[in-house]
Amino acid sequence: MSRLLIGVRLVTCVSLILFTISCYNMMVRSEKASNNKQQTKSESIPEDLTKTKEPSGHTRPTEPGSTSHGTSALTVVPDYEDEEDATVTTEDENAPDFSNMDVFYPTKEWQELKPGQAIPKGLHVRLNMQTGQREAKLMEGDSGLKYWVKDGKQGIVNTDKDYFTPEDLKKALKEFKVNKIDDEDTERMEVVKQKYKSYEELKKDLESLEMNIKTDRETILELTGMLNSTSIDNTERIDIMENLLDYMHQIDNAILFCDIGGMKMVIKSLNDSDENVRSISASLLASSLQNNPKVKIYCIEAGLLQHFVRALSTEAEVSVKRKLLFALSAMVRNFPYAQTKFGNLGGFSVLAKLFSEQGPAEDVMKLTERALSLVVDLMEEHESVTKDNREHSSKEMLRQYDEFLLQDHLVQNGFCGIVCDLLDNIPPREFESTVEIILKAALKLKDSCLQHFKNHAGKIKFLRDNLIHLYHQDTELEFYKDWSEIANKLFHFLMMKDEL
Repeated sequence: MSRLLIGVRLVTCVSLILFTISCYNMMVRSEKASNNKQQTKSESIPEDLTKTKEPSGHTRPTEPGSTSHGTSALTVVPDYEDEEDATVTTEDENAPDFSNMDVFYPTKEWQELKPGQAIPKGLHVRLNMQTGQREAKLMEGDSGLKYWVKDGKQGIVNTDKDYFTPEDLKKALKEFKVNKIDDEDTERMEVVKQKYKSYEELKKDLESLEMNIKTDRETILELTGMLNSTSIDNTERIDIMENLLDYMHQIDNAILFCDIGGMKMVIKSLNDSDENVRSISASLLASSLQNNPKVKIYCIEAGLLQHFVRALSTEAEVSVKRKLLFALSAMVRNFPYAQTKFGNLGGFSVLAKLFSEQGPAEDVMKLTERALSLVVDLMEEHESVTKDNREHSSKEMLRQYDEFLLQDHLVQNGFCGIVCDLLDNIPPREFESTVEIILKAALKLKDSCLQHFKNHAGKIKFLRDNLIHLYHQDTELEFYKDWSEIANKLFHFLMMKDEL
């Protein structure tokens, strides 16, 4: 056992000795490498260059015995990433190896530009009409350092003096670094240009295929001009309007369409004898009016509300009436002036008549839902402005909403009875989305229509219990629970009023 311990200790000692020798060798090699690097840097500065004192107190490199005072140039190797390792040299204009750089040295006088010369940035360049040669000079009042790039190299020319101060060199290094980044960006742009075609190239390709790229404005102007033509038939007119429909959801496009007179033609088309023309006209109006105040103002000044009231009264096709209601909704929502004008024109009386419309059950139910949705939206809008957010509403907005007595218009035009009839005839489950609208309308009108709703408390209770039952059958259908809560609020309100 003791022999084993002695062996282990011996191996450990030998290992420590070898490790120490290795560390010593590494230190010696590192010192040699450092000395070689310093020697290399010192050799990069020519020994035969001497410094001459300038009147300004700066120094400049010159060759011994040289009397030349030409412009100096600074060059760097652009591949060096580390500024500390970058080699910077200053070379005289007449130095033997600098002529290969072929750099143009600008002055305040015109000088001829030779082919292939590196030209500093920011010069005034012209073509001499007498000699046919390109010439360049400094811009008026321009001087100082000028930078150039040529064949992967960067340089600097001092137009004020024939030497560089340490500050000039620091500025040059920073500028070279920025130019290198710009060059990399330029290279990436060139790769992108090679990979993808430019707009002009695509346009030429499409022109060769007898296709033409146009802006939205150009297309709208062209389509409006075609729509105004008297030589087109209804099929062509519908096709033009369908193309315009793709552009009207953009606010600026809709405003342009109004400015060039296109909207007036669409409003006039609401009276067309062709059902399809009336239908596409209503869709075009709805798309243009959606969240577009300028178009709303234009249309109300053009008398669109009168056209809506007349069209809803006389239109025979239920499908067209639905589109008219959609356009009317886009017109009057969040626009109290339009709501007041619509009420004064008898618009709510026209809406009330839509609930007695005859036709296919599905079409009539969709029309009923859209008409009642408009009424509910308007009541919620009024409640939000005048009650929930009254302190955040402007005085003028409050004045306009307060002056328009929406619920009075609804009661006077029979909406209490309409909602009661809908409660008595709850639609089947395939139209159950209408149930929510009916319950919301009843809840909003509960104060104004209390006398009408009292006799329907039992019906409302039955509807509430049925909705709760449907929710318990499938708890993932949470909308049944939400609707049952609306019915429950309405039922308890009627019970409380009945007790009083």
